[in-house]
Amino acid sequence: MDQEIEEHIRSLSDIELLEYTKRDTYLPEAKEFARQELAERRLAPEQLSALKNELSNEAQLATEIEHTPLSNFWRISVFLCGLFIGVPLIIFIPIWLRLRDEGARRKYKEMWIIGIIGLALGILATVLGLPPWSWFAP
Repeated sequence: MDQEIEEHIRSLSDIELLEYTKRDTYLPEAKEFARQELAERRLAPEQLSALKNELSNEAQLATEIEHTPLSNFWRISVFLCGLFIGVPLIIFIPIWLRLRDEGARRKYKEMWIIGIIGLALGILATVLGLPPWSWFAP
């Protein structure tokens, strides 16, 4: 195993190390080394139990964030921006990126879908001779 990986594993906090041992995405040798490192730290059973609880709470919170739906305010805002031929959707790019980075997959997906629906209806209305910007003209 690479020396850099061993140094990285040694530098992890107790909770990060515990999380490392629970994931299936790492090499088996790295996971085994992480388990050995965790054993060498000789954590008390109650300390290890507290870390497991904290890790479980973090996982539950991440799941809640991932599955929380978009609020009606944001749905309407994104739809209206899409309706006006999508140009105002540019202002939502930083929000989309933040939602993606935070793991709010459902909100991220809903914003894209609703924005595209608004854009499609805006284009359709324009093709039919009823562009959305003319709805507010005197």
